[in-house]
Amino acid sequence: MKASPLAAAVVAAGALVVPAAPAAATAEQPVVLAQRTSPVDAAAKSVTVQCPPGSWVFTVGAQVVGGGGRVQLVRMEPAADLRSVVVAARPRSDAAGAFSLVAEAVCGRSERPPTLVTASSTQASAVALLCPGQTDLLGFGFRLERPVDQWRIDALVPNQDLTGVQVHAAGGGQQGALAVAAICYRVDPQSPSVRPYRWQGVSTPGSPWPKSAGVEPTGDDWSFGVGGLAVGVDAHLDAFVPRPTGTSWVRAQSVAASLPPGAARSVAPAAADNGSVTAYAARIGTFH
Repeated sequence: MKASPLAAAVVAAGALVVPAAPAAATAEQPVVLAQRTSPVDAAAKSVTVQCPPGSWVFTVGAQVVGGGGRVQLVRMEPAADLRSVVVAARPRSDAAGAFSLVAEAVCGRSERPPTLVTASSTQASAVALLCPGQTDLLGFGFRLERPVDQWRIDALVPNQDLTGVQVHAAGGGQQGALAVAAICYRVDPQSPSVRPYRWQGVSTPGSPWPKSAGVEPTGDDWSFGVGGLAVGVDAHLDAFVPRPTGTSWVRAQSVAASLPPGAARSVAPAAADNGSVTAYAARIGTFH
């Protein structure tokens, strides 16, 4: 294999080094996927995962396992020092059954740390921000401090040129903070043309809830942050799963389509079963 211009540039510039093969989660590897999973029970959960010493958080991820579609992600964001990731999930008041919560971080070693940018609102249903200067968006997250019976996260979408990101909370009722976080980085300061790009995938039309969408690998390019857009009655996103060298994916649940047996629906079953989810990934070229 021959090194692409990006691979040669990042090595020469002492930038984020993206290797041509997956790495185990050790401090010696340039890019690793760190994970931590909570116990399995019915309680609200918060999980923190640390990056290996000497590495920075470049991407955040989270996944609710179990819960029957009635547990909502309310936090997926890096710590202020970009050394760890915190994720949180809360069950709705009508939830039943146990679940676990997985926190993930894609960590990278770089002489130049990435930049964390945040924005929040206590009233808006959508919050957006842009990366500063000439930096690009590699990772993104959110925080929702509103009742999960009234609000849900249905969109976390990077813009087309990977310079910014927007989070959206659907619903209404009691207000509270809605925040978005962006991890911004200049891949190669010596080569302005070296830029990440956005890639996307959509769920299978007519598939049942929950719906998943993946972003398949393209050649030897790597994926970093993964976001999503859920469309459907009472739809919310409960999994953001970044896989640097594999298929990154997101999942959406529909509260209307996952009502407990015997519960009355507020919408017709056909309407509850429609919808889609789209995954958006930030990708970087490596070796060709």
